[in-house]
Amino acid sequence: SAVPPQIKGGDHIYLIFTYSEVALEAQGDKIVGEGAELKDSCLFRVWRKDGTNAVFQDGDSVFFEHVESGKYLELPNDTQPLCLADKNESSTGQTFGFFKQGRPMEMKHRDTVYVQSWLHHYVEYRYFEDSNLYAKRWQRREPQTLTVL
Repeated sequence: SAVPPQIKGGDHIYLIFTYSEVALEAQGDKIVGEGAELKDSCLFRVWRKDGTNAVFQDGDSVFFEHVESGKYLELPNDTQPLCLADKNESSTGQTFGFFKQGRPMEMKHRDTVYVQSWLHHYVEYRYFEDSNLYAKRWQRREPQTLTVL
């Protein structure tokens, strides 16, 4: 049977920077953007903050669980890169806004998306000239544009 196009709470996803085709990938507790190959280290489960398995809508609050490690994507502040950390329900740094471009509001695989930190900045590729990923800017431009697979 075919995989439904809608993304629901608990679904497995890959996040790829649209213009560079680089995937978000875990290396230990670091999150980097280095390669285009979709490996096990690139696979995340996306969870709704409300705990349901309903279809995601533009702007929902989410948690990203790294499947291989069981740790959660975290952005402690706007000076440190994205990392993985043990689940902490009270950590604002583990809650992200999941936004999509265009209509309908329902999120689907292959949609163009943006991941917004609790500081309202978007995760971005190559903020500095290294492979670490940061969220330091509020605008949505090419370096912040992702595709969800």
